[in-house]
Amino acid sequence: MNDQDTPSKKSKKRQVYGVINSKYYAIDNSKTSIQALKQAASYDSFEKREKIFDENRTALMTLIRYLLYTYSFGFGLQAYLYLTICRDSNKGVMKVCHGFLDDARHLENHFFWLTEVKILDRIEKSLPGELANIEVFLVSTMDSLEFVEQLSKVKDECALDFRGSDVHKYIFLLVKQKKSIVVFKLLYLEVIC
Repeated sequence: MNDQDTPSKKSKKRQVYGVINSKYYAIDNSKTSIQALKQAASYDSFEKREKIFDENRTALMTLIRYLLYTYSFGFGLQAYLYLTICRDSNKGVMKVCHGFLDDARHLENHFFWLTEVKILDRIEKSLPGELANIEVFLVSTMDSLEFVEQLSKVKDECALDFRGSDVHKYIFLLVKQKKSIVVFKLLYLEVIC
């Protein structure tokens, strides 16, 4: 058996959890697909742009995956870095695939295609639990009497003034969490230095 007869060794692709890997790793570099994606911004209506994106999802995913790997540092920050760096980059999605970020529904539809999960439904189901975790965290770490009284007052306001809606409490918790994270970072820096 010579070198031409030996099967080439395929590199193992990394498992990407939460997505359909066959769609994530699919490649479409055809000129017609890329050209169609570039022309999407010329349409004003969501429906016309979405038709182009829907017909060229694999090519769109190829572009997005290229951008993810271009800016990935491997610390689990891929999506954050991608959104942060590509926002101002010449190679961001809005530059490579014009019109994709003009309407949030494009991103939602692409996410559904890639995961077969409706993101808004998932957020709606998981958000109250995540906010409850924030409340437990803050109660366990911020044991000052002032915080406990403020939280109690906010819960009373939710029950009496807002007809049982917890939105006011959630906003209060998110603001307090942001402040506590800043304090923890400062304490951490003091300990290290």
